[in-house]
Amino acid sequence: MTIDERLEKLTARHEALTLSGELLEKRQEALTQTVQLQAEKQNREAAAFRQDLRRAVRLGVAEARNHRRRLHTLDDYMTKLAAAQLVTEEKVTAIGLKLEGLIDALRRGGNGKP
Repeated sequence: MTIDERLEKLTARHEALTLSGELLEKRQEALTQTVQLQAEKQNREAAAFRQDLRRAVRLGVAEARNHRRRLHTLDDYMTKLAAAQLVTEEKVTAIGLKLEGLIDALRRGGNGKP
């Protein structure tokens, strides 16, 4: 093999390596762009997720407050109902005593004579 042939081979290899390097650079640029686009998309999705999470937490807190308010109202109603039940029981007992007295009076006979 002559020096000229060797130089031609080396020149051809150099050109091939140069082309290969250029192709690698272009591929690297494309991959870098793809990674940047994916990172931007991920950032947008993460921001949307955080916003949804904040909204869900706000709704959960509001629902917990409403629940406590409803329980407090229900507790007030139960207290009032229990008090009304006691008053009703007292009235029923009083009416029962009066009825027992009336029945006794009717059993004794007319005009209060035995």
